[in-house]
Amino acid sequence: MVTTESNPSSSSPADSASALSPSSADDWPTCACGTNRTMREATPEREYTFMGTLYALWGGTPVPTRVTFRCVRCDRVFDSESDSATLRNFTL
Repeated sequence: MVTTESNPSSSSPADSASALSPSSADDWPTCACGTNRTMREATPEREYTFMGTLYALWGGTPVPTRVTFRCVRCDRVFDSESDSATLRNFTL
């Protein structure tokens, strides 16, 4: 009989993805008019390093160094992220 033991320190990719993102849209930071990053009125603005910009000019797909979210209605930056999971989600 073969038994397998589960290691409590290891986690599946789904568990790590859920740990990085809020459980609902109410957990995201919002601007003064109530827009959060999941809404259509939020515009992601990507910032790249100089080498990342050159890489994009050569036809590559660079990963941004920071993503800020700006509200289209009130023109305010209400959230900014620099963790790798969020940056990979906003790669062009």
